[in-house]
Amino acid sequence: MRKIIVLLITTLLITGCSSKPEVTPTKAPVVTPTQDELIPNEDFMNGDFSSIAGDYININGDVITINSEGLNVNGNEFAESELHFGIDGSYHRNVVNTTSRTGLLMIIYPVGVEVEYYETATKKILVKSDTTKVRISYGNAETTKEEEIYTKK
Repeated sequence: MRKIIVLLITTLLITGCSSKPEVTPTKAPVVTPTQDELIPNEDFMNGDFSSIAGDYININGDVITINSEGLNVNGNEFAESELHFGIDGSYHRNVVNTTSRTGLLMIIYPVGVEVEYYETATKKILVKSDTTKVRISYGNAETTKEEEIYTKK
């Protein structure tokens, strides 16, 4: 009789300890871009920047402006030349200064796309930015610092 009671208690303990509580999965909030934030659109693909036009500001308070023709940095106009697609979901536009004819790379990060770069061939680094808004960076190299990112006002 004693063996039956010990066996019964052991079975109850094993059954009670092995049952898993029911877990309800939670979903991450879905960010739905507004019509102004949808990139690319046909006009943008054809070199019209109106869909992303506006003022963009970085964490230092520096402002750049995008108009229908391209990028304006401190009074220097840069017009588009060609479009490339980044493997991370960003859009790369080579832009040329309309006066000096020097070029820059302008990177447009649509809503939801992280700003990232590779420190080494295998080590990816994310640069902090607000993924709920369109962001822009420009220069002669990839974006590696938070102050290089301009967020739409």
